[in-house]
Amino acid sequence: MKLASKCWASKGTKKNLFNIGDGKQACDLFAIVLDYAQLRHRVGDHTVFGICHLELLSIQQAINKMISDLIADSLTPPQDNVLLEKIDRFEEIYQNVLRVTAPDPLVFVLFIDSLKMFGGNMKYVSF
Repeated sequence: MKLASKCWASKGTKKNLFNIGDGKQACDLFAIVLDYAQLRHRVGDHTVFGICHLELLSIQQAINKMISDLIADSLTPPQDNVLLEKIDRFEEIYQNVLRVTAPDPLVFVLFIDSLKMFGGNMKYVSF
């Protein structure tokens, strides 16, 4: 929550967070993370996660690798290719299975959109 308070407190100032502009991109990235983290609360029937469990784990691993690579090599922007491949695989599962079986498939569309925004915004982050 400290990051969130720093993000919202610095919106009107020129304080740099993570060396990305005026901190707006860090706040946007934080908001995206909060958005895609809401998936488990938006899905009413959690048995649907059994269908896409492996894909969700691979997305988690790709995000963790992007962040650890960013921390380890702060001069090189993180590569989002692997994450985008994992998101595309999850989207295939959505199109073929979840769209039909999930009680509320719109939740997964929002999740996929948030993941794609996260991958796109990570290109601009550096420490």
